[in-house]
Amino acid sequence: MRPAGPFPTNLLMGGNATTNPWQRGTTISAIVATNTYTADRWFMVAGAASSANMVKTADTSIAGFAHAFVWGRASGQSSVSAIVLGQVLESLDSIRLQSQPLALSFWAKTNSGYTGGALAVRVGQGTGTDQSASSFVNTSWTGYSDVISTTQVLTSSYVRYSFIGTVASNATQVGASFAFTPVGTNTGNDAISMIGIQLQQGGVTPFEQRDEQIELALCQRYFWQINETSTAAIANGSVQAANATTFGIPLPVQMRAAPVVTVTAGSFAQQVSGATAAVSGFASGVVVTQNFVTVVSTTTATAGLAALLLSRQTNSGLIAISADL
Repeated sequence: MRPAGPFPTNLLMGGNATTNPWQRGTTISAIVATNTYTADRWFMVAGAASSANMVKTADTSIAGFAHAFVWGRASGQSSVSAIVLGQVLESLDSIRLQSQPLALSFWAKTNSGYTGGALAVRVGQGTGTDQSASSFVNTSWTGYSDVISTTQVLTSSYVRYSFIGTVASNATQVGASFAFTPVGTNTGNDAISMIGIQLQQGGVTPFEQRDEQIELALCQRYFWQINETSTAAIANGSVQAANATTFGIPLPVQMRAAPVVTVTAGSFAQQVSGATAAVSGFASGVVVTQNFVTVVSTTTATAGLAALLLSRQTNSGLIAISADL
């Protein structure tokens, strides 16, 4: 394994399932035709009548790794829609690749019930700015073309595969994806296991192992999730008008762009003058920047008083802050 240097070799974030933060959880299920982020920075999409999943799975088959990305069709599914796993780079990380050779490498194997045939491997490029992952899947980026487009037959044992292409001189965004199309009905383990996914300028080198704190900070530029815990203070705020409380949340790193904030109220509560009551009307506030966001509650309270946002039950509610593409 190659330790990280001053400039990261791997342009993909969270390519190691062991050090990926998995902020959304280690099992993401019921993925259909809507682009869904799973492990940090990795999206999946399947068919409207399908159901796919991603699971962080203990796997020490390859030295230097303790987990694998296991992704595929849910048990009992008979949909034969393609299942796609991918990641897109923002333009700031893509422009440096103009006119450069690019290598994609990874370890992969089929699981025991795999039905999908050869794995489709793709690296694409476009000439737009920070276009979406869903547009990448649909090859509808401005000026879209393939850098790498091929298939690879996998086996039931891990093999490290690598593919090389050259990025166009005018490319301003790059993405990578993998896909397979299942057949029949999944009777169990219709999935692929992948370890050490790397996209790099130049030729193939050993996988770059980044410190987990660096990986976390890189991923939090795109996404940060606050999961409700047992009793704890989450944020400070104030009752700015009768029954209108705003809480401010500083972000751990500056995000790529002003994020979208979504919430699940769960058991979150607000405390005002020592009185605690469940939040109501819990939602994103109007202040949302790359460094700071707000959430609001309409629970009955008196204007002008200070307030605390409290969590009360582990894994009950959450605040998701996303600048993912």
